[in-house]
Amino acid sequence: MNGRKIELSAVLQTAVEALRPMADSRGVRLTVALEPASCACDPGALQRLMHRLVARAIEITSGGGEVHVSLACIDEGAHVSVTDTGSTPLPPEELAAAQRVVEHCGGAVEAYSDAGGLGATLGVLLPLSR
Repeated sequence: MNGRKIELSAVLQTAVEALRPMADSRGVRLTVALEPASCACDPGALQRLMHRLVARAIEITSGGGEVHVSLACIDEGAHVSVTDTGSTPLPPEELAAAQRVVEHCGGAVEAYSDAGGLGATLGVLLPLSR
């Protein structure tokens, strides 16, 4: 694990609030469910990553669609998911960038799409910091 202890829910809340005007202007419903969780990571890199992932989800979601950001503690990890109802999967280069940041923090990334092409979820699992 690299970096200093940060409150992950605060990082996500900052990203969501910064992007709420973008979602509103596009007619995209932005919802959030965050549990308190701390992890050890580079706060600047993690903030940029979360902002980029939420922004991308908003960009690919049509008006009337939804982007949901969640953070849940599962066993010894913090699981972040960004789910959209868009029709474009995450580009491989963006997924690779996410993996580099998350792996530096000792975590892992998973991505999957709805079989019908209407939605995708990007999951980030980070070790909890006590």
